[in-house]
Amino acid sequence: MSYGASGWDGYTNRPPSEYPVAFKYIGDMQKYFDLFSRLAGDFLLWTLCTKDSEHDWPAGIPYRTDGIMMSEALSKPSQGVFNGQAVTTLGMGLINTRQKVDSAKILYAAAGAEDVLGVVLHEKDFSDNPVNLRTWLQFLKDKGRQVKTVHQIIREYGPITGADYIRQNVASRANQGIALLEFYPNPFNASATVRFSLTHYGFVCVELVDSNGRVVRTPLRQHLDVGEHAVRMDALYLPSGLYFMVVKVGDYRKVARVVLLR
Repeated sequence: MSYGASGWDGYTNRPPSEYPVAFKYIGDMQKYFDLFSRLAGDFLLWTLCTKDSEHDWPAGIPYRTDGIMMSEALSKPSQGVFNGQAVTTLGMGLINTRQKVDSAKILYAAAGAEDVLGVVLHEKDFSDNPVNLRTWLQFLKDKGRQVKTVHQIIREYGPITGADYIRQNVASRANQGIALLEFYPNPFNASATVRFSLTHYGFVCVELVDSNGRVVRTPLRQHLDVGEHAVRMDALYLPSGLYFMVVKVGDYRKVARVVLLR
């Protein structure tokens, strides 16, 4: 998502008086998030690098990448608040040339125990010259490092990264969960409410999933405190049938079978 007269994608939380090109406006950032959630699915696959973090950071994205030069690739996870929510920022550098791969190797040797070395490669860079990525992965293999996808790492460690992860007990996070889940009415028609109680503060994702496993509604993605919460969900335009209401907190989830009747 970019905000500016050139390249603006049409989504923003800013008021109409601040639209760079008024006729290009499509919707707010929640609409943007809902649209791309249908493509990307799991919110843990998301990260953004946007200059307008204060106003247009979508609720529910806990990670931010910053940088493009190799000098920005080595960093410690930093915490900030964007648009009212906690966000972890990591640096990154683009390894699209052999010289930059060699720079990444030097940074690897200089990294401390709590540093994160973030390297990226655009799909076009890979298709033009796949050797750079393969060279980097071979380097890690020779060092005896296990290679994991970003999705795997986040799933294992949750939204806590870097020094915070090292200092905290993994078992304590595993106990974060949902004490209760209610969905009413069930069967439902135009709308329904999901009620749940959290035993720990955490990032909560509420999703409605159809019988084919596709996420069709995401009424909530945000950090919530301990206690009871209720979320209302609109079922407009959804066909009748069996669905699953999923509430996720970290690696813990609760699932309820629900029926939509028109």
